[in-house]
Amino acid sequence: MFDDRVYKRGALTLHVLRGELGDANFFALLRDWTTRYRHGSADTDDFTGLAANYASVSLQPLWQAWLYSTAVPAL
Repeated sequence: MFDDRVYKRGALTLHVLRGELGDANFFALLRDWTTRYRHGSADTDDFTGLAANYASVSLQPLWQAWLYSTAVPAL
């Protein structure tokens, strides 16, 4: 259940998101995320919703492939 794929998938998802957004927007998203939720809690929908504000295209295909399907996509 908790093999290395569980941990690597999260890091790879952020790597793919960074490639999609570009460095400037990706790091702006991370700063915004930590500022908004510093003293509270958040869930996946909060993150994906906020990330949409930094994307020029829909991120739904990325989320579907990396968050909601069981197979790990090819890079």
